[in-house]
Amino acid sequence: MSVQGTDKGIIIKNTPFSDTSLISMIYTEKNGLSSFLAKGGRRQKSQFRGKLESGFLVSFVYYRGHSAEIGVLKEVEPIETYPEIRENITLMDGMYSILWVLEHSPTEKKIFILAKEILKRLNSEGRIEILPYFFMKFFKIEGIYPNLFRCHVCGEKSVSCFSTRAGGTMCRKHCTQNDLPLGEWFNLLKLIVRGYLPELKDTNEKGFKNMMKVIIEYGEFHSGDWFHRLREILPSSIRP
Repeated sequence: MSVQGTDKGIIIKNTPFSDTSLISMIYTEKNGLSSFLAKGGRRQKSQFRGKLESGFLVSFVYYRGHSAEIGVLKEVEPIETYPEIRENITLMDGMYSILWVLEHSPTEKKIFILAKEILKRLNSEGRIEILPYFFMKFFKIEGIYPNLFRCHVCGEKSVSCFSTRAGGTMCRKHCTQNDLPLGEWFNLLKLIVRGYLPELKDTNEKGFKNMMKVIIEYGEFHSGDWFHRLREILPSSIRP
């Protein structure tokens, strides 16, 4: 016996399943990361043709057998296709960075809402500077948000370094030789977490890249080794 369901989701990627069908990986609103069989999805005249592109926000109807591991897509309709992103290779790299995070995220509706918001802004504003904002919001949802405004050990307001291992800023007394000194990258990060996106320029590109290096190293330590791959996926303008 099969059960029919409806959901919304962001297409992560598609994998050939047979000569005519494919498996579509979707981060869904209700169930997080899920895989679905698109029967005939590789055919030229398939009903799914042009509807399962990576990054699309879609609504869909599916059915699933009682003991089946994956569902079978019945209907798919794009809600957002983000055309401006697809015209710009830098924005595409930004989109794939977001999809990589979704592919490794737990089931959490807040993550779905966040990704949907960031993709919409990436498309409408065309600003790659939104990515560090996305990562920091992701850390907050995951419960691994770093302490940025006080010493992580004693609560002192005057901070001098950042400790990836400890999970935040430290005062001079508690800094070690392994911790990172604060600088332009930290000033940029403070602006971003407060909701202001500084414009990426030649004069601050090094600061942006250093900030992304810290964010990735923090993600590797607190979320998992999968975060390391972002060093290859991120747009070159902010890739550390």
